[in-house]
Amino acid sequence: MQIESTIPLNITGFNFPPGWNWVQQGTNLVAYSLNGSTMPKSFKVNFEDNSKIVNVKLVDWEGQSVNANENILPDIYGLEISPNPFNSSCNISFKLENSKNIKVNLYNIKGELVEKIKLGFLNKGKHSIKWSPTQLPSGAYFIETSDGINSKKRKILYLK
Repeated sequence: MQIESTIPLNITGFNFPPGWNWVQQGTNLVAYSLNGSTMPKSFKVNFEDNSKIVNVKLVDWEGQSVNANENILPDIYGLEISPNPFNSSCNISFKLENSKNIKVNLYNIKGELVEKIKLGFLNKGKHSIKWSPTQLPSGAYFIETSDGINSKKRKILYLK
């Protein structure tokens, strides 16, 4: 399997079965079986970039290839927080590949949910919200944008 992205991916994890490996060069990532096992029906590739998957190609052992009939593109991408670190407020911006119901969750460094912002149904395209913590102490937090299936996270630093 070959995955092509708009910028090089910063891979944070795979859940391929035993016997699978991967290699990355630039914007191309290739996953392959070391023992001849077939592609799992479900797998997940985690990455932390503002990248978008543009092509998924499937290749057999004889070298025949076909583009996947259904590319599963991240519906949320381009998550940016600015300024970071911040003291009174920050802007959270992201892009949507498709119109979706979106929520923003804020987690403390322990992974505990400390705030929810339900944005509701948003159209495809770029979106930005201004966020100001109210009852939170200074510290490191994680902001997650989610449509209930896809999500993107970024670390932020709040300084009072």
